[in-house]
Amino acid sequence: MGNSARWADGKPGVAADAGRAKLAMRGLGGVVCLRLFLLAAAVAAASPAAAQSTIQQDFEAAQAALAAQDYGAARQKFEALLARLKTPGSRAGGLVKARLGTALVMDGEEEAGIALLDEALKILSADTDADRGERAVLYADRATAREALGLFGEAAADWRAAIGAARMEPESPTELRLRSSLARSLIWADPEAARRELDSLLEVAPRTEESANFRASLLLLRGRVDLNGGRFPEALGFFKQAAPLVGGTSSIRITSMDMKVRGDLALANHLSGNKEEHQRLVAYSGGGSVTAKGLNLARSTPLPPCGDATGLAPEDVAVVEFAILDDGRVTGVMPIYAARAGGPNGSTAGAVATPFVQAVREWYWQPASLTDTQQFWRQAVRVELRCSKARSESDLVDASFDEMRSDAYRRMGAPLSVSGTTETARLPQLKAELERRTAAHGADSPELIPPLWALANNGAAAVPEKTGWMERLIPLMSAAEASPELLALLGVQLAELKSYAVSRPNLVLRRDLTGLLAQEAPLRPTARTTNLVRLRLAEAQEALHQRDEASALLNQIVNTPMDALGRADPIRTSALLRLANVAAAQKDLEAAAAALAATGLSPEQCALVDVRPLPQNLSVGDIFPREAARWGTGGLTRVEFDIATSGRVENARTVIASPPFVFGEATEAGARRLRFQPVFRPGNTAGCVGAQRGFRFQ
Repeated sequence: MGNSARWADGKPGVAADAGRAKLAMRGLGGVVCLRLFLLAAAVAAASPAAAQSTIQQDFEAAQAALAAQDYGAARQKFEALLARLKTPGSRAGGLVKARLGTALVMDGEEEAGIALLDEALKILSADTDADRGERAVLYADRATAREALGLFGEAAADWRAAIGAARMEPESPTELRLRSSLARSLIWADPEAARRELDSLLEVAPRTEESANFRASLLLLRGRVDLNGGRFPEALGFFKQAAPLVGGTSSIRITSMDMKVRGDLALANHLSGNKEEHQRLVAYSGGGSVTAKGLNLARSTPLPPCGDATGLAPEDVAVVEFAILDDGRVTGVMPIYAARAGGPNGSTAGAVATPFVQAVREWYWQPASLTDTQQFWRQAVRVELRCSKARSESDLVDASFDEMRSDAYRRMGAPLSVSGTTETARLPQLKAELERRTAAHGADSPELIPPLWALANNGAAAVPEKTGWMERLIPLMSAAEASPELLALLGVQLAELKSYAVSRPNLVLRRDLTGLLAQEAPLRPTARTTNLVRLRLAEAQEALHQRDEASALLNQIVNTPMDALGRADPIRTSALLRLANVAAAQKDLEAAAAALAATGLSPEQCALVDVRPLPQNLSVGDIFPREAARWGTGGLTRVEFDIATSGRVENARTVIASPPFVFGEATEAGARRLRFQPVFRPGNTAGCVGAQRGFRFQ
């Protein structure tokens, strides 16, 4: 959450306030003064004086990068410095670990940061002013990391520890800001304690013009306690008190705090049934501006699964706020509202919010898609979220494809390790490594295979880039004598990449896969990879209504000897299910029943090994809500639905919507007009569970 401080525009939000509190603690009377000579003493005594001087300079450079919020550079410098220390368990090592942990947390690597902060806390344990000051900062950093991970109870404990270690004067600015951070965590861990803390803070917080933003942030937090407890009129009262402190609700020029206040007011008005005021406030908060500026849904938007793993029911809902960095990563994820299907319940809001916070942390955008969207509109994006009923097993063929490709590549022994846990964090490192190896070894060297492989499979990269990398990779893999099976799989992957960027993807797939099959079938007629090519080509032909050609390919898969393609192989099973659908569409119910029986699956099991739903009608008509159009509000939604065996859509529900609660009903109405090709599943009415489709309103 500390990363949202980098979005401050002169009127920072709650997360930025927490960052200021930590900076204030680092300067408390000089008690956190760094003893640079300790770093030099930690190096072997034989080290020359010049080396000791270099260590001091390197620490100062790393500290400067951290202060400048260049967290990537800071972590690299502190990592290099830590590796040089002979006694990392000394106080000097503890100080470096502390700074490195901070840099990791601020750079979105919270788990790694927490591990280092834990180590530093054990080292910096002396009962001295200096160590107590360091521990106060470390607790605050760890609290920030735990909030970002949705661990609100643990974060609250750390905020309390930071307050205790800092030993500040009561009601000092730093103490008030730390207590507000504690209250923010308590909203989701202990709502009643949050209510008491915020009521106390509002009594003592200054009412000066300089402190207007801070007081407004307290009023927002206090309102959210009531919002999540179902006390909507009370929440509205607190939000209305905050509005005049930051510019009102109708001005055209707005700050980040204006967006937050208006967003909270819009949410409270929606939940109170005030539809007109809700629409007005969404418009004045700039809630649809991200869409108007060209921002599409993220490249990857995983949702928490419904069920026992998360404790979420399909109608549980959360509203989450976050910022999008220039490199496409998400930062500053913060829950605003969460409720069970039966209605708001403050005591369980945290249990609903946590899985959504953890899921949104994994979202990312392709950086190229952000160029038309100003940073200002990316600093407080709000989304309405629900869990997903989609089964991870819904396409076992895709899973099998990935497994085959990865296993074949691993057997080549060409791994490439880069730091960073997210696709967006790894992407620039991979590009730099490719450039380095190209310059060192030439454009045709096998040394380029590892970075090209990693880049072609990086989800944050743009499709045209990935296509180019794959086109470079395949000849190098062939020259390196990669297995024919792996080369065939890469050919399928390249064909699919090429199809993404055209208006009629199945035409491109049919063309490229036909050529690939003509190459593979004579050499490896019964190979599993050849049958995968047949299956993918048959899918493209079905989508182009070439059912006879598709059936011929599917029958070749089914007739493959069992020793080459097992009876329960997902490729064979998928081919049989498709044959059943094609036969049923041609009114040959006997052949359809025979193909279905040959799978060996019960009707219920068929839903676990389902085939890709083939659309017949994707027209939904004009579904733009009249109120949103009148206010000029745009938005993005994703709807999840089940497809009955008849091809009709059932159980449509909004799982992602931005701005919240504006376009959901319209999206669901539109989704119900979609039609898909019927599937043959006698005794089972469900053809596909958890299908998804995105909508954009502009």
